[in-house]
Amino acid sequence: MDLYSRGLTPVPNLIEIGARLFSAEADLYDKPEEKAEVLQRQLDVYTEAEASLQKKVKDGLATQADLERLRYGKVSVEIELFNAKSAA
Repeated sequence: MDLYSRGLTPVPNLIEIGARLFSAEADLYDKPEEKAEVLQRQLDVYTEAEASLQKKVKDGLATQADLERLRYGKVSVEIELFNAKSAA
């Protein structure tokens, strides 16, 4: 996160890395409720990142495309979370 704060890591890269890490962690679990816990944490991160990125877009420090990419990822996680909770 320090590299991002200093402007050395682009937002899309940070989003992609986080998504891969949470996805890999979710794959470790067989039980839907365990996957749901991981997905909820991922959703919490996306929600916090969205608020931060909205401010950066407003300040001209990030692009609207970055924000929309993050929102797409967030909706994907919401769908996965819904499916995991439904299976539990």
